[in-house]
Amino acid sequence: MQDQPPTHAAQVADRFYGVVLLALAVVSALAPMFAGAVLAWVLAIAGVSGLAWLLLDRTPRGFVAAAGWAIVALSLGLHLVLHALVEMGELALILTVGFVLLGGAEILFGVERYRRSRLARALVVVAGAASIAFGLTITLVWPALPPWMASAVLSFMFGALGAGLLIGSRHLARLGPTSALKASDNSLV
Repeated sequence: MQDQPPTHAAQVADRFYGVVLLALAVVSALAPMFAGAVLAWVLAIAGVSGLAWLLLDRTPRGFVAAAGWAIVALSLGLHLVLHALVEMGELALILTVGFVLLGGAEILFGVERYRRSRLARALVVVAGAASIAFGLTITLVWPALPPWMASAVLSFMFGALGAGLLIGSRHLARLGPTSALKASDNSLV
């Protein structure tokens, strides 16, 4: 199946979500200064805004990867907000699986969407790798996970993903429809 070139709406959506993620990176960095479940709400907000991002993105590859990311972020955020309903051992497992899936969706999105933009692809893939590493770390240190660690990882992940989206949307806009179509024909697999 031949992928359609990114539309102008998809580029605008990437820019919008890039800015939202950079703002969430700042909130995540400041989260340890506040009491409560700030990071959980930040993840939930990232998921909700990600669903809005999906309404504008009509490229099949970008849509599938972005859908995975938005659904996992929303689910993980809402689960953390409502974690009182789950035992701590189960929560660690759910967080591990959630962050690994989130990172996998980020990596897939970066590789699929930004094949011709090395910097954007690298930023998105590094954000995904950080998410996976954090997910695997949770199983080792839970429940003694320091609040600053989750804050730092989410801040880095949101910041790298947001910067990747902003840089990538600029690169896609410069390619134009013909070049973007050629870029989508070069498969990595």
